Formats: sequence, C-alpha cells, structure tokens
Amino acid sequence: TDTLVISQILQMGQKLVARTSLTNWAEGKLYLTVLADGMYAFAGIDTPLAYYQSPTRGTAATNRSAYVALKNGSLDVFTSFQETEVPDYHIKFPVDPFGLVFARLDWDGHMRLYQWGIDSWVNSDIFNITDPCDYPLACGEYGICSHGQCSCPDVAIGQSGLFELVDAREVNRGCSLKSSLSCGSAGKTRLLAVPNITYFNFVYNWTTNEDHCKLSCMDDCSCRASFFQYEDTSSGFCFLSSDIFSMISVSTENYSSNFSSLAFVKIQESAHKPLSYKDKRAIVLVAGSLSFVTSV
Repeated sequence: TDTLVISQILQMGQKLVARTSLTNWAEGKLYLTVLADGMYAFAGIDTPLAYYQSPTRGTAATNRSAYVALKNGSLDVFTSFQETEVPDYHIKFPVDPFGLVFARLDWDGHMRLYQWGIDSWVNSDIFNITDPCDYPLACGEYGICSHGQCSCPDVAIGQSGLFELVDAREVNRGCSLKSSLSCGSAGKTRLLAVPNITYFNFVYNWTTNEDHCKLSCMDDCSCRASFFQYEDTSSGFCFLSSDIFSMISVSTENYSSNFSSLAFVKIQESAHKPLSYKDKRAIVLVAGSLSFVTSV
C-alpha cells in the first residue's frame, strides 16, 4: 500500500510503496519506511538511497520499537530512543470533524496529507523538502533539474537525438533513451559526459580517479550512469547507479574554485544513425580505451 489512514500505524520495517506513475498502479521504486532513528523515504531497488529523513536523532536505544502514527490532527514519529510515549517529531495539521484524512506517498516521491475540503480533496506536503530538485523524480528518470526546470541530458549540453521526452506535454515526466541499452553490444556502448551535475544523495562507492570511475561503469552491465565529484585535481568520489533518477544541475559559482561534479550517462549508439563529429566530441569513448574527449 502507499497510504496511511487515521489511527493507522506504520511499524519499524514496514513500508509504504509509491505507485509507478499517476496512471500506473504497479509498485514503483520509491518507498517510505521507519528505522530506529526515524521516518525515511528511499529511492531505488538495488541500491536504495535516502532522499528524506525526519529531523529525529538518538544514540541510546531503548526496548521501544519505532513507528509512525497518523492521527486526526497530527502525524507523529516515535523512535527507539525515546523513553516515554512522546513523539520525537510531531507534524500538526487542522483536525477534521469527520476524520476524512489520509496520508499517501505519491508516485513523484512527495508524501502528501489529503483532507476533504468543501467539495474536493486538498493536499499539502509532509516532507520539509524546500528545493523541488531534491526529489528523486523531480524531472523523471534521466531528467536534469535546474531551478525547477527540466531537460534531457543531450539537450543540457547542446545536443539532440540521444534522448526523447516521455511526454512532450509534461517535461517533468522524464526522458528515455532512443536506443535501449544492451549488454550484448558492449562495442556500441558509450558514456555521455554531462558537466556540473550531481545527484539527490551524496553516497559514493569509493575514492578513485575519473577514468577508473568511468571504466567501472562500462564494465558493469547494470550500471546506467556514474557520478564523479573531484576531491582534488587528480582524484575524487565515484558512485555507480543502476537506478537512474533525476539529476541536479549545479552552479559552480556556489562552490569553491576546485569543485567539479560530473555525470557519465551510459548510452547505446544507434546502428542506423552514426553520430556526427560534433556529437562524438561530447562523448567519452571508453569502450576499449581510457581516452577522454571533452566537449567544446
């Protein structure tokens, strides 16, 4: 289920799983759960990454089990670190005289409270996430979010023809590869370098150099993109992603002069449409070598 109703409790280890999309009710890749130190929302199946944590902390565990309770007038988070039956985190909202209230983890990752208005349901966000780009599906899969605006990776670096919008009328639904990835065609697989890109969660697999980070993604059939953030001029932090969510465009002026963060998105070169010279200059040709061609 994706919904909590009045008087319902979500126990530690239980999940609310969001549906795939607004029209597809199958279970998606986002879920809400309760851990010992609070309420968490995760994105991903193979390597779940947290995109929300309730502002609760603790160090001394008790025999109490953590849980979340929806009441008429509040959503209460109880952790395993509280000795008394007092919530560690309390979200207050108006009491509904008829109890027509429920909370749902929606397909876009927003946890919303729904209350019946005069003649329709009125909703409000429960998570205190202020930047819309911090949601893992702010711009759908493969989408790049910049100040709440969405684009596909190729368009973001001045190219076209590699991705297409899932829905041209709703650009926040994400992008899809025009040529599907195939592990059996390693010679046609490339990495598209997209500069000044980060992810909604800074969880990196290891410290290495850029070339090794790229090669590791190319050698891993399940890897759909690698993210690299420089720690100094020669090494940095690498993360390989098998679930691809929205990426976030970052403005370098907000960081130190040596900051650099890139995404390398795996694409499949079409056998029917060879890339132009201009397109090839923006692609990292790592199949069979470690050479790096930058975009100009």
